Amino acid sequence: MKTSLCIMTIATILTGCVSTSETEHYTAVNADGSINIRFSGGDGSSIKNAVILIGATDEIAGIGGETLWAQQFLPGWQKTNQELIANGRKSYDGITYKSPDGKTRTIYFDISNFFGKF
Repeated sequence: MKTSLCIMTIATILTGCVSTSETEHYTAVNADGSINIRFSGGDGSSIKNAVILIGATDEIAGIGGETLWAQQFLPGWQKTNQELIANGRKSYDGITYKSPDGKTRTIYFDISNFFGKF
């Protein structure tokens, strides 16, 4: 009993120490069957602060990850436009969303890790 209580206490302490530099894991299926997508980078407000989709190994998972990000951080907003941006050796999606009350916001995703991979 003491051992179980000790293990539960240590697990609780370690859970509280998890870094928040990356958000939670979300699910998007890669062509190889893996489903581990994490969001890293910035808030997507500019190319410099682009959202990075960690774990997206192909375009299918990348598009799924972009959709999951929008559902999590812009609930109720609708995608209205998308543009591909080449910036040096990096590629970005600039996706414009519209809120239910008519505001628009463009979110930038760094797609360099999966762009052109099927």
